Amino acid sequence: MINLLEAIQMYHIEKCNSAEIEKYKSVYSLKLNWCSENPEENQCYKITKDGNTIAMIEFGIKLCGYISIDNFEVFNKRQGLGKSIIKSLISSTGEKYCLYSKDKASNSFWQAAGFILRDDGLGTPMFYSE
Repeated sequence: MINLLEAIQMYHIEKCNSAEIEKYKSVYSLKLNWCSENPEENQCYKITKDGNTIAMIEFGIKLCGYISIDNFEVFNKRQGLGKSIIKSLISSTGEKYCLYSKDKASNSFWQAAGFILRDDGLGTPMFYSE
């Protein structure tokens, strides 16, 4: 897995523990199903800017050269932070990412962030960074 602590230059990213995850779920009414209870499997990270936690991201396994993004949620939406975080992640790591999107609003977000919708090889649409 990539070194996420050095990955995003304008943001700070660090692993999240289960107590932090529960706190953010409660405080920000997060919608997504966050992180495994098994610490070895936990690939959930909090993203901060200027000392404030602004988003969370969870990575899955690497599939055919792409790191899977299982969850991504920005706390204060519609400010351009999500797109900025994802673009910074891609440009600073040099990795490729993929994900399944759950609805039209999410689809629009991922397309605006530069992801391309393709068949995952099993007939299901999946977004891929290029």
